Amino acid sequence: PVPFPVVPGTQDAYAIGRGAWHQALFQIDLNSSAERELLFESADADVTEPVFAGDGHLLGTRLDTERPSVHYLNARDRSVAAAIDRLLPDSFNEIVDVTPDRHVYVIRSSSDVNAGIYYLLDTKSGNGELGKIGAAFPDIDAATVQKMRSFVVESHGGRTTRGFVSSPLGAAEDSLPLVVMPDDGPHGRTAWRYSFL
Repeated sequence: PVPFPVVPGTQDAYAIGRGAWHQALFQIDLNSSAERELLFESADADVTEPVFAGDGHLLGTRLDTERPSVHYLNARDRSVAAAIDRLLPDSFNEIVDVTPDRHVYVIRSSSDVNAGIYYLLDTKSGNGELGKIGAAFPDIDAATVQKMRSFVVESHGGRTTRGFVSSPLGAAEDSLPLVVMPDDGPHGRTAWRYSFL
């Protein structure tokens, strides 16, 4: 496993490495390379990158799935994320920060047509309502952005590559020129998300 930050107050580090099925999240003892604890492995997708709170502690990890997803390590965070998903369907909703007592959360909600709206959720003094606190690209009207459609291309050897296509609003799709935008290389994957391009 390749270590990234040290676990605060310990001689351990978080690391991403090969699990039984996919890339997984581990905690390793920096004093003994043989000591590692599996924190999370998905049966369906690779772990791709850590997700940190504003104070630097690890919230969870992103997964290499067609639609963006995060596995949160804390059960309360997972519960809050599931509740937000029910409130804001058809969006990728992620916890971007949380207070240490886990009473106040900052949530980012985005999609293929929305660069991101930020909400504040106070679980202690509030009644579970999301308060909007800001937006990325607030001048762009989501109604003017075409939704993305996914597709899969099978390549030699039975492997598949995923991609997404969008077309101008109101255009006949059978006579459009094609612009191909490749992904960011071996560590970047095409995903369902807003793109300013």
